[in-house]
Amino acid sequence: MNGLQIKVIFFDYYGTLVQMEKPFQQLKEWFHTTHIQRQTKVSANEFFMFFSRQRASLLCPDKFLTGYQTLVGSYHKTCEKFHISPEDSGFRSCIESLFSDTTAYEDALLTIEKLHHIYQIGILTNADNDLLKESMKKHRFVVDYVITSEDAKCNKPWEGIFMKAMNTAKTKAEQILIIGDSLTDDIMPAQDMGFNTIWINRNNQEKTDEKMLEVKALKEVLQLF
Repeated sequence: MNGLQIKVIFFDYYGTLVQMEKPFQQLKEWFHTTHIQRQTKVSANEFFMFFSRQRASLLCPDKFLTGYQTLVGSYHKTCEKFHISPEDSGFRSCIESLFSDTTAYEDALLTIEKLHHIYQIGILTNADNDLLKESMKKHRFVVDYVITSEDAKCNKPWEGIFMKAMNTAKTKAEQILIIGDSLTDDIMPAQDMGFNTIWINRNNQEKTDEKMLEVKALKEVLQLF
């Protein structure tokens, strides 16, 4: 990052600092255990596909819903479609477990602490405040800024949440570095707005732009400074 006047580094959270390998696969398994085994006329794939379509329809920039509101709304519509009584308590527990009871990547805390000696550090993530707070407390992440979709009333990749980060840090886009694991939610929209970016490409996905800066693990970010 030589030659760049970076002042603030924002990390994505889920999938970047903490492991979120297949959260919706885990939800699918919960649906199967809780409902599908009792409903022989409904397949797990059919139930989950309808749930996913409902979730996609609720994710829009015009009407913001928290992550939990989006998931529970999709769940209720799916249960109604298949004439199944929802298990709200169990569903809430499942969501809390997925997003609060997380496992941090082994190099996450060290990377944040080393960079924090030089730069202001922030979290920029699609998350509900209460679930994120529990996860961050567990992993002892100390940062200067936490920008969530709930705070911004906007999800990545839409522009509003990135604007919230700039306004909160009182810093221009060209002085901010965005580090994330998602090309579509983190890297590409940030680049379009003039941010510096580093893509955490743990799964060896193909680049869409040869000039894109990428690493395979968080600790490799430290070698760039």
